[in-house]
Amino acid sequence: MGCQKKIAHAILDKKADHLFQVKGNHQSLLRAFEAKYNFKTLQGETSIIVHTDDKSHDRFEIRHYHVVPIDNNEKFASFIDEWPGIQTLCIEFATRRGKHENAVDEITVRYFISSAQLSAARFAKVSRKHWHIENKLHWVLDAAMNEDDCRIRAGNSAEIIASIRHIALNLLRDSSFKGGIRRKQRQAHIDDDYRSEVLLALGWEKSRS
Repeated sequence: MGCQKKIAHAILDKKADHLFQVKGNHQSLLRAFEAKYNFKTLQGETSIIVHTDDKSHDRFEIRHYHVVPIDNNEKFASFIDEWPGIQTLCIEFATRRGKHENAVDEITVRYFISSAQLSAARFAKVSRKHWHIENKLHWVLDAAMNEDDCRIRAGNSAEIIASIRHIALNLLRDSSFKGGIRRKQRQAHIDDDYRSEVLLALGWEKSRS
């Protein structure tokens, strides 16, 4: 959902830079990436290789990060006007291998666009930070709010409920009560004053009803 042109405009209006992962909701851009970039075509491009020995998941991972200025690519010329401020094409290849015998390599490819003139090293750092934040947020939403068990699908109801969860999560995080999200949820359920404090952040009047 984050890879949207309106969001890109809003970020640039705030004098910031965006880094968006390109997925299937932007088919033409994704196909351009897939047609242009693979291990062979990226030989000689600016790159950095990061090795990760992930013992907690019993696997060894190697990640290759590549960045290419968009103005060097005729295939992407049409996207310069379509995506505001786009400067850099970024590609991440990850090869994961389990440590057990007969483990098979798992290769994943992720494509990104950015309004910043990133180096490969900077892209590697920002990309890893992005996944850390996203994975942490997903874990909280699932553990505290059972997001993965939600079966709401009709129309745009899933997006609406997801927005409500994010609002609730932000309100609880910014509240004065010390504790995890589940404790804050319980406290809001049993404590009228605390619940009023949380709701007042939305501009609701205090109520004990």
